[in-house]
Amino acid sequence: MRPSFRLSSYWRKFISFATLLAAFTILASTFLINPHDARLNFTLFPIIGGMLILTILQSFAAFWKAARAEADALRKAAVALSQNLAMDAVLDSLLQCIAELIPFDRAAVLFLEDGLDLMIARETPCSQCRKRIGLAVKVSDNPWLQQVLVRKEALLISEVRPESHWTRMPPLDDLQSWVGVPLVASDQSLGVLSLGSHTPRAFTSEHVRLAESLAIPAAVAIQNARTHERAAIFASELERRLG
Repeated sequence: MRPSFRLSSYWRKFISFATLLAAFTILASTFLINPHDARLNFTLFPIIGGMLILTILQSFAAFWKAARAEADALRKAAVALSQNLAMDAVLDSLLQCIAELIPFDRAAVLFLEDGLDLMIARETPCSQCRKRIGLAVKVSDNPWLQQVLVRKEALLISEVRPESHWTRMPPLDDLQSWVGVPLVASDQSLGVLSLGSHTPRAFTSEHVRLAESLAIPAAVAIQNARTHERAAIFASELERRLG
């Protein structure tokens, strides 16, 4: 599955910039144009108009280049996630792709277990990561994780400190800002992609949008890896019984 990619944010920025630039140009023209000198006006209008068009075209090219670069990065991430059915490889690819698109201090993939608790399936970077893999996280202890799972919507907390209900438990300890993105495949919640920073207001709505775009192929890859694991276990058991 190719990641959903929306140019809406880029277009909004471009249109806003172009509108401000046009307004500024009109305002400048008001002061520069001499109502008593038609020849001067005839000279100024093409110059100002040409500068306006050139600037808008340059801005459009820059925004388009950024949009294409992001689309290419997401496409490569989707390919990387679908190349291997081994769960460890899928999780490693997911965190690597996230690191290339979004700056963070800590990232973790949490799997939903028995519909009640989450389990730390992968975490990076952390000196205690290996010890924390497999650690259970009670959803009921953190309303923000619960909200992400129930609503199946991404959640951005710009500043953790003012939130009285924030629980500093692994992998959410020592964070100052946080993004939680649900991993959903076939309308089934598989877990949460957790991104944290030691700096308040480190994440923006653009970061959330990127994480959501990457979470789509990631959830499909995780679901496929689980199916592959079950099939391998079944085949092994069948071979053992027949042998």
